[in-house]
Amino acid sequence: MPNYLPRCWEATDLDRSEAIAVGEAAVSAAYSNLNSGTIILKRKSSSSYKCEMIIEPDISKVAKLAKPVPRDFVNAQGNYPSEKFLVWVKPLIGEVFHGASIPRNVVQIK
Repeated sequence: MPNYLPRCWEATDLDRSEAIAVGEAAVSAAYSNLNSGTIILKRKSSSSYKCEMIIEPDISKVAKLAKPVPRDFVNAQGNYPSEKFLVWVKPLIGEVFHGASIPRNVVQIK
């Protein structure tokens, strides 16, 4: 999934706040007698980053499932993130890169 990239370096303020919110949602679900499932973060907006938390009681609907990276998130040569991906990921990575660029040694996608 594309949002794994920022998790490779360090936690951002967004990572920390979402982790706390997911924990609170899980505790709330447990108090509501929901004893199986998972919390899903579903992105609602990119222009000003927003996501909603959804409690999915049937974990089989999400377990072992991953969405492939959309083709338009990769450049035409298939070897670097596209501008569309960089716009999408910016709210997730925040200031993690501290002005550094993304490494150019990205594996080619066919």
